[in-house]
Amino acid sequence: MTFHELIVGVDIDLIETRFREIYPEDVVDVPEVVDYLLGCIPTPGDKKFTIVVGVVPGDEWNDNTPYMDVSGDNAGEHWGLDFTPWSEILAMEVEVSGTIEETIVHILWEITFHGNPAQAAAKLERLEAQADQAFGRINSLLN
Repeated sequence: MTFHELIVGVDIDLIETRFREIYPEDVVDVPEVVDYLLGCIPTPGDKKFTIVVGVVPGDEWNDNTPYMDVSGDNAGEHWGLDFTPWSEILAMEVEVSGTIEETIVHILWEITFHGNPAQAAAKLERLEAQADQAFGRINSLLN
């Protein structure tokens, strides 16, 4: 089953509740993210990844505390998904671990770790506007 197939028809309120239980300190607008995902067209990438969710033993980066890991598996090689286009993630098969809801929650946390495409686009627009203002001020000083 693909990630897109998992989230279609999912109870968003239940996913949001589970997200808040599992990741209480993270601020993610779950309904907005799921709505955004549902508006995307699943597009397979070059490599055929399967999304794998599972507990990983702790290491020096997290005080040796076990944690949930979400990665893309391709022939035994695991890759992070945090910079993968969401349209490609939607097309990936998912190896469900635990309940479907918990699997969705962990994947949502992974892909929103750096924000979401809409936030990135808004930030880029703000930066472009600031750059335009700065160039305008420079031009006025030079002329």
